[in-house]
Amino acid sequence: MYIFNLIEMAYRAKASDLHLSSGKPPYMRVQGRLMPMDYTFISVQEMELFLAQILKQKEREDVQRGKETDLSLVHPEGIRLRLHIYSQQGLPSISIRLFPKEIPLPQDLRLPPILLDLICEEHGLILVTGPTGSGKTTTLASLIHYLNQQETLRIITLEDPVEYIHTPICSMIEQREIGLDTDSFLAGIRSALRQDPDVILIGELRDRETMQAAIRAAEAGRLVLATVHTSRAVSAIYRLIDAFPPVQQSQIRSQLALNLLAVTSQRLLPLSHSPYERIAAVEVLINTSAVSHLIRTDQLHQIESVMQAGRNYGMQSLEMAYQQLQEEGWIDPGIVVGKKSKAGLELHER
Repeated sequence: MYIFNLIEMAYRAKASDLHLSSGKPPYMRVQGRLMPMDYTFISVQEMELFLAQILKQKEREDVQRGKETDLSLVHPEGIRLRLHIYSQQGLPSISIRLFPKEIPLPQDLRLPPILLDLICEEHGLILVTGPTGSGKTTTLASLIHYLNQQETLRIITLEDPVEYIHTPICSMIEQREIGLDTDSFLAGIRSALRQDPDVILIGELRDRETMQAAIRAAEAGRLVLATVHTSRAVSAIYRLIDAFPPVQQSQIRSQLALNLLAVTSQRLLPLSHSPYERIAAVEVLINTSAVSHLIRTDQLHQIESVMQAGRNYGMQSLEMAYQQLQEEGWIDPGIVVGKKSKAGLELHER
């Protein structure tokens, strides 16, 4: 079917996303840039036939009633896909995320080496942050892949949906999809703690209860990796603390001060020699004794200055990451970090 062919074409072009709307030409996103594909338009009949092949009867009825649907799919060529199906002007549309068949190693992504030390810790909380589309899922998959090659561990991932498939090498890995294998991230964490895990990966900390469960899992001696949708590393700490009522915030600060290992924030930037390829600039905040004290005493506004002086610990601000990539010739000198507040940070989502 033609839409399956479009997916294959987009995959060969190394597209991250494919957008299909009835009666309109298809578009794909390659290295962050949206571009039209060489095809006039997708007919309503083509779209409906494709949906009839991939959706169950109830899901088709939901789409016809204007309800959005998410699902994972494997293309006949083995390409893993995440589909978001919705309607616009009464006609079906689909946004498709395409995932590489191979999981990149941290070295391939040029992740800071300190992260490889941190994920070998026996317990603690590591937060991976950044805007939508900044490669957080790929970074986490890469770190799990590294652990799988190096350590004999029991790793449980909670994902919505499962995107990269891990083949056991040294570790035992179980990948659970929200809505399919467990009702929610919270239910998945509670279940995982009964399954003798060494490592728990949480696809997203979306609400207060899930955040609390993740912190408690780290307290219980597990290594916990999770994503948070914030723009900077410090913003993630604000987000977690502010999710709780004031009466609980002192306790959460103490728990984070004790159990947080690190927070990263990343951006994908165009390479100077190949604008259609991108590289990650990664901000790294390590929970040193100084940072732990600032978290516990509610002085988060001072963490930025500690990061600036913490290169010996493996820390770097986003500005420092940009500068290093520019000095090494990876990105153009004109690329700068986004708008800042008076405190020197991008505005926090408070």
